[in-house]
Parts: sequence; C-alpha cells; structure tokens
Amino acid sequence: MGAPLPPPPRGVMLRTMSAQASSIAPPPSTDVEHPTVDERAARGKAARSKVPRSSHAGWAPPPDRADPVGLLEEQAKTRVPDLVPIRYGRMAASPFAFFRGAAT
Repeated sequence: MGAPLPPPPRGVMLRTMSAQASSIAPPPSTDVEHPTVDERAARGKAARSKVPRSSHAGWAPPPDRADPVGLLEEQAKTRVPDLVPIRYGRMAASPFAFFRGAAT
C-alpha cells in the first residue's frame, strides 16, 4: 500500500459520506395543483367577458399629467451636458430603455 494520507489542515473537519447524507434533509414536497389547459382557457374567456380587449384602448392621460419631454428637459439641466446625448441615444433603443432611462 501507499503512504498514509497527511492529516487535514488545522480547523478542517472531515466527515464521511454517510454522515453528510444523514445530516441533509430531504427537499420539501413540490406537488402543486395546476389548472388544466381547458380551465385556463375558461378563466381567460371569463375575464374577457368582464374586461373586453377593446376596453384597453380607451386610456387617456390625466389632465394634470406632466409632459414626458418636458420632464426629460428638466432632468437634463442637472446632468453632465456631454452625457445627455448618450443618455437619449440609449433611451431611443427600445420602449423599455426609454422608460428605464426616464425613471431616474
């Protein structure tokens, strides 16, 4: 046989696999009831009867809502002038980027 293994470094505890396995609790149950496809479709139809798709187009901004472009111009006054065009360029990439950039 080969040479015996050196002792572990100071402060390191060695455990056998059986000791590790016995100290690990089994995972909690993940049994979740999910609705069937037909049940989900029925829920969607019931929701559409309460709120038809056409009603989503009826939004109007409140009269006291601030002008979005005016808000950006106000924010630009407190920013480093050389960086404002970079900010606007990044905001122009997508609607998400616009709203994300306008939020700060």
